[in-house]
Amino acid sequence: MLNEIFAPRPKMGRLYVLEFSTGIVKVGRTCGRDRVAQHAKEASRYGVSVVRHWMSDSVDGYTRIERAIICACLREGQLAHGSEYFRMPYERALAIVQEACA
Repeated sequence: MLNEIFAPRPKMGRLYVLEFSTGIVKVGRTCGRDRVAQHAKEASRYGVSVVRHWMSDSVDGYTRIERAIICACLREGQLAHGSEYFRMPYERALAIVQEACA
């Protein structure tokens, strides 16, 4: 069990951008494909839905890339909550994420 807890993170993963019905945009990373569904389920508890989303193919160095994406979103948008939720146009966040994944 401890080996699982302290196992190194995989270098390959996916990056995503979500737009919620509130207009808030979230950027993030995941190792699987079910993260969007998890966010949608959690948001629905508060009467919010995911209205648009995009997820990359698996990319190398996704943790490092996510940090760069968050920095770009901080420069171009306004932090709304936590460290990954922004007030900014979905289209701009999408362009940032797609460019970072290229």
